[in-house]
Amino acid sequence: MSFRGPRAFLSNFHPVQIYLECEAYPTVENAYQAAKALDEGMRKRIAAVSPTEAKQLGRGLEAQRPGWLARVDQEPLRVEYMRYFIWYKFAMYEDLRQQLLATGTEPLEAHNEHGDAFWGLVNGRGENMLGRLLMATRAQL
Repeated sequence: MSFRGPRAFLSNFHPVQIYLECEAYPTVENAYQAAKALDEGMRKRIAAVSPTEAKQLGRGLEAQRPGWLARVDQEPLRVEYMRYFIWYKFAMYEDLRQQLLATGTEPLEAHNEHGDAFWGLVNGRGENMLGRLLMATRAQL
């Protein structure tokens, strides 16, 4: 399932105010990309752009948080931050929570065509981490 059309609310690009260290971001994607940055100026820049532009800025970051991609015996920080942002999105916004709960036990799969087999599925293969985090959040709620 693609997170478009009636399922667009599941996308990290869906407009919803998310906070990270007292700074507001317009989407989960913006907050996630800002979480990589150690520089406050870059975070403010990421907060002020579209989620597509935020993703591009995040890809270009040279200084990422230690442990962002991998940590010994622990999940990478990127997964911890995403778990928090997804929880925040659906715990704080009743309309979004109800939409997520209405998916019932349906598998949530973040199919994509841009080659991200970690957060989603590409041609049916990948870790689908975004989908897994969404389903875990749904179960907790």
